[in-house]
Amino acid sequence: MGSIPIGATALRSSSLTLRRTTSSKLRSVLRRTTSSKPTYFSQSLRKTTRQVKIRTMYYTYVLFNPITCRYYIGYTSDLKKRIHKHISGKVKSTKSNLNYELVCYFAFKHKDLALDFERYLKSGSGVAFMKKHLLKQ
Repeated sequence: MGSIPIGATALRSSSLTLRRTTSSKLRSVLRRTTSSKPTYFSQSLRKTTRQVKIRTMYYTYVLFNPITCRYYIGYTSDLKKRIHKHISGKVKSTKSNLNYELVCYFAFKHKDLALDFERYLKSGSGVAFMKKHLLKQ
């Protein structure tokens, strides 16, 4: 038997205690799920820890100007940077009136889904959907 790591707690089930306190169905389930070797918390943590790959998200967003009652629909992979460009007047289509506010945005894992949703919002039925559900005043 190997040495127990410092700070780890051994998990063992005593067969005598199991027989006295649990039913036969529960004992059979416990026998299948517990191994004969002791499991340590530090080992179980190492097994369950995995690296998460950070993906680029793609955003479709809607800006609304309450003064002129106009809206702008756009797509980007960096939402904060793009909104800052709109507010600072660096985007030609929203430069004339800088009172645009972010109404909503939608995050997608895939670029083509974000672009398709942007095209949908710019279509006739998408505009009706947007006015009914997103631009309620």
